[in-house]
Amino acid sequence: MTPSGKPRWLGTRVSSELRPVLGARLRAQHLIGPPAPGVADAVHDALAMQSQDPPLARFSIALRTGLSHDDEVVQQLGSGEVLRTHVLRPTWHYVHRDDVRWLLRLTGPKIISGTASRHRQLGIDDQVRDEAFSCIQRALSDGQTLTRKQLHPLLPVTGFARQGQVVGHLLFLAEMDALIASGPSREGEQTYRLMDEIVPEDTPLPSDEAAVHLVQRFVAGRGPSSVHDIQRWCVLAKGQITTALRDSDLAHGHVEGVELWWPADAPPRGDCRGTWLLPMYDEAYGCHDETRFPRPAGHRMGHTHVEGAGAGHGVIIVDGRDIGRFVLTGSARAKKLDLELAPRISTTTRAKTVAPARRLAAFTGAQKVTTSVTGVPAGAETA
Repeated sequence: MTPSGKPRWLGTRVSSELRPVLGARLRAQHLIGPPAPGVADAVHDALAMQSQDPPLARFSIALRTGLSHDDEVVQQLGSGEVLRTHVLRPTWHYVHRDDVRWLLRLTGPKIISGTASRHRQLGIDDQVRDEAFSCIQRALSDGQTLTRKQLHPLLPVTGFARQGQVVGHLLFLAEMDALIASGPSREGEQTYRLMDEIVPEDTPLPSDEAAVHLVQRFVAGRGPSSVHDIQRWCVLAKGQITTALRDSDLAHGHVEGVELWWPADAPPRGDCRGTWLLPMYDEAYGCHDETRFPRPAGHRMGHTHVEGAGAGHGVIIVDGRDIGRFVLTGSARAKKLDLELAPRISTTTRAKTVAPARRLAAFTGAQKVTTSVTGVPAGAETA
């Protein structure tokens, strides 16, 4: 909030103070400037990319690599360099195989402790967990890959009524223990394989050094960033993040009253011109809160930053402003892309959304694209 109580992000203009910050973030994420050479490079540079909505997570990767087709992204994801697993907080992420072990050691214990009460409800105790791990080890030995459905009947049963939820949490615990990782997609469904067969062991870092490494990689891959930004992104405590930033070689300063950190050799500069349809969980959108893309009044999402049911949803960014929301609806044979613009968006600005919308539609197989204005009927325009 500003001293007057108005949200910093509420407005129709990008301030001269914020513009280079947004530009630096877009460049760090390969959305401006040279694209990443490949999928594994894009994920490595970002440290991890949220992926609980796989189709749009793959589109986020395509935006950073210049790839045009979903099949191209899927093929590169199947190489084994990038894994899809729970890490950093209890949600799915794409992560490079060189980073998965140290990130699990750093964040896994707190993620597991945060799910302890839920595991008691599910009837998962140490005995059930150990039995499940043994079953998984046997089933996936010698390079075998199995889907969740194939693993389900092999795992122990608890007294909980919905065993599908038990299976999901047992696989989650196996990921946290670095027992399993994602395997190649099979008919559109993720498989699992043993981590030790695809990711070599590494030398553990002390937790304080690992925390410094995390904040430096986070800021290099998506900064300038605040303590709050990093705290939203992973389970590390605020004090741990603050100490790690102070122990790093990052520079810092204040922008619109918020302390931000950036690489010492890359101060905020550049412009944020361009148009992107960013998925709701895209790292360039969801990672930053206090100094995010400004949003005009009447926006379809109101004061909500990231919608809880964000699968198939995203935001429309034009020249550094969040001017509306997009929604993908329908089945594979009748998919539609709806653009919902805030009131009083100019014809010139609206025209800038056409080509990016066509790109998203082509990538996802949407056969129809519609544009509407939310809040009030289309009328007076602003830039």
